[in-house]
Amino acid sequence: MSALRAQRHKVLKIQDIIYKETGRINRMKRLMLLLITCLMFTGCSVHLQDGLNEDQANEIVVTLRSHGIPAEKIQTGTGQKKQYAVTVVKSKATEAWEMMKENDLPAEAEKGFDEIYGKGSLVPSATEEQALFLKGLQGEIAETIRTIDGVVRARVHVVLPAESLFGDEKEREQPKAAVFIKYVLRGDKSLPFKESELKALVAGSIKGLQTKDVEVMVQEISAFKENQLYEPVRFGPFTISRNSVRDMKIMIGFISIVVIVLGMIIFIQAQQLRRSTQ
Repeated sequence: MSALRAQRHKVLKIQDIIYKETGRINRMKRLMLLLITCLMFTGCSVHLQDGLNEDQANEIVVTLRSHGIPAEKIQTGTGQKKQYAVTVVKSKATEAWEMMKENDLPAEAEKGFDEIYGKGSLVPSATEEQALFLKGLQGEIAETIRTIDGVVRARVHVVLPAESLFGDEKEREQPKAAVFIKYVLRGDKSLPFKESELKALVAGSIKGLQTKDVEVMVQEISAFKENQLYEPVRFGPFTISRNSVRDMKIMIGFISIVVIVLGMIIFIQAQQLRRSTQ
């Protein structure tokens, strides 16, 4: 009888050890999954800016990439007026925000005729009507310039002379226009447009404006870093930017070390459990 009790006590002790060790191993597994999950999420993308039009998003992406910060444009809205967001990897978010602040991004969206005249509920005065027309005209010309491949920002300012009280065309001042353009520098260092053709485009959009009265100011964004650092490369089953390869290798290496260490711990615990049951 005493031998049966002793055998029963030993079985209960073994079951208790198995239960404790199994719980410990399960906790190790959960910890390992948690660490791997946290490491994976540290490399996830974050939304840098939402509610952008396509021109604003393009300019942010080009500016960030030209400074070696991988950025992506994604569409977040549907319908007639599409909206976009810009995303960057989480580790580059602070640097990207600082870069946007330095470059005064996102740029204010230019309003065309649809936006300006579509909101009016009261009948404007003649002066207000002219101001609204001028603002809409500037926005429409800027929008046309932004369709040129390589142009990421365009602003147009037009000065129309006041009507002469005597209707003397000779004494009337001539309209003038100023155009500011930010563009991506090509490999051959050339402009993405001909200045003479650009002046002709602006002059042809405004009555009485001559090409000699159109001033053009340009600002270039170097695309060298973008081409070198953002070039997509294959890394196993993934496609990532070239400047993200090092971060990916570090992350995978760290995950591998964690998995090996936890595996060794689980193996040692399993060996101890086997010896205690013998």
